[in-house]
Amino acid sequence: MSKYMQSALMVLILAGCAQPSPLTKAGDDLPQPAILTTPLSRPIKDNQIVVMMKEGNTLGGYAVQAIDGAGTVVVQCKKDDDLAETLEKLNDDPRVELAEPNYLYKISESTNDPLNKQLWGYSTANVFQAWDLGRGSSAIKVAVIDTGIDYRHPDLAGRVIKGRDFINEDSDPLDDHGHGTHCAGVIGAIADNGIGLAGVAGGVSIIAIKVLDSEGSGPLSAVASGIQEAKRLGANIINLSLGDSSNSAILQSAIAEAVNAGITVVAAAGNDGTSRKYYPAAYPGVISVGALDISDYKAGFSNYGDWVKVAAPGVNIVSTMPNSGYAPMSGTSMASPHVAGLAALLLSLEPDLTPSQVLNAIANTGRAARGFAGIKEIDAYAALSSVNSQPNGPTPAPTALPTPTPTLRPTPTPTNRPSPAPTSHRDYTAPTVPTGLRAASSNGEIRLTWNPSTDERGVASYKVYRNEMRLGTTRETGFIDHDQKPGCSYSYQVAALDESGNISSKSPAVSLSSDNSPLIKILEVELTALTRNFARIYWLTDVPGSTRIEIRTGNQAKEVVKSKLGRIHLVTLTGLRSGTIYQFRVSSTDGQGHLVSGEWLSFTAK
Repeated sequence: MSKYMQSALMVLILAGCAQPSPLTKAGDDLPQPAILTTPLSRPIKDNQIVVMMKEGNTLGGYAVQAIDGAGTVVVQCKKDDDLAETLEKLNDDPRVELAEPNYLYKISESTNDPLNKQLWGYSTANVFQAWDLGRGSSAIKVAVIDTGIDYRHPDLAGRVIKGRDFINEDSDPLDDHGHGTHCAGVIGAIADNGIGLAGVAGGVSIIAIKVLDSEGSGPLSAVASGIQEAKRLGANIINLSLGDSSNSAILQSAIAEAVNAGITVVAAAGNDGTSRKYYPAAYPGVISVGALDISDYKAGFSNYGDWVKVAAPGVNIVSTMPNSGYAPMSGTSMASPHVAGLAALLLSLEPDLTPSQVLNAIANTGRAARGFAGIKEIDAYAALSSVNSQPNGPTPAPTALPTPTPTLRPTPTPTNRPSPAPTSHRDYTAPTVPTGLRAASSNGEIRLTWNPSTDERGVASYKVYRNEMRLGTTRETGFIDHDQKPGCSYSYQVAALDESGNISSKSPAVSLSSDNSPLIKILEVELTALTRNFARIYWLTDVPGSTRIEIRTGNQAKEVVKSKLGRIHLVTLTGLRSGTIYQFRVSSTDGQGHLVSGEWLSFTAK
């Protein structure tokens, strides 16, 4: 332990102590931040810790329970153990990659509203029209990681693959709450069976995995195990209508493994009505879904922010319930399975789409979501049309070629008109070429904008090309490319398509490298266990990094540095003076020398 600040403040660093070095004093007029939800004050299952082991290592000396296939174990602490102290010891253990409390996650349902049996969301999201292109293939598997599923329900029976129940530790994931059955029905209630209703993708297979109990909550260990189970059972898509506002490196790692394995992960954005990030929805690679109400506007309870990727219907959503029932529910929990169902339709049509390509198709084809900034609401038909290899309207005339092909001859095709239309009435003129194409890279995405094209009968959509290959389709004069890697160079072009199927020449290309920002990022900084003489500061990085904190009060400033790399950083402050304002800034450096620093924050000892 290091003494400083006139021997009043003591600092204990996760994974060991280090000697402080002086800092140059900065300004003192910093705003005091809001006190954030603390990781150690959140609900935790039975005083347990989830530990991710380094490869080839085991953990002796603790009572442990293995999480299948994840290289992760659950440590059961004694009732009188100090959880924070045990966390510090485990994170200092050279066999351990990281350790976290076994947090409890909850469903993202909002409220049960009066029964409304109209599937209004299918109309606004163009689901009915999308069914002209397909109802979904049984070869596509959607894992519902939730409270389980009533697989006996007549609108689900025969379509549900039974995964494990990680709450009761058995192989029967029967729903004892209702939330999971409801989500499953939105995704894949059987179509054309003459009863009940049809899911967005009524022809797909559903995997039932139970990680939440009869009260709608479950531990981190169960959720991480559920993701592993989905991988084992061959899921193409995972729906996570659950979450919490605090981050977990272990859950993020499980999500990243699933996405890297080619699984599209969809998650509810949460129902706190704030812009604060909600996990797992806010993790990279996840399609995070906000909720729309029946007026096609942001639902009052829905979270929002630049980390939310798309919006979908989430109020008064009628779906299947246990014991052959049907009922409405509201929440981002209901919006998420709309998007999971749409992802299933896309993969049924084009099974080789990557998770980022699925996101591109969904996030760029709808209209602006009212009440949200910069995202769109889903349009199932437009999304499917953007990846469908077969034209959905008149065959586009190849006007981009230097000479007309024989398809431009006036031989009429069958129409509903009594006689062939004169060729002068047929539109063979393509829209003008899009101009002013611009590209900007930020937050791991490339955003494209351009000036609108003109056409006598109106521009129907724009086709976006990357490196000469078609990337996607949008009706707007903008497109977000989610499917790119840091530091890579891409060339983009855009062409306009009119209502008759004529396509313009491609625009002049614009080239840009994707964001090559530092490899390490601070995901969250939290203040925990604040008293008049004690506080704990916690932060999480996306990759392992060192621990460094600068602390100042009055005219004194110090820093403490610990070189051991880790993703969880926990600093304990003792000897605080009641009523004193303390300012701090955290930073971490990854193994390649990339440094990232947080903003200056402050708190007042009680």
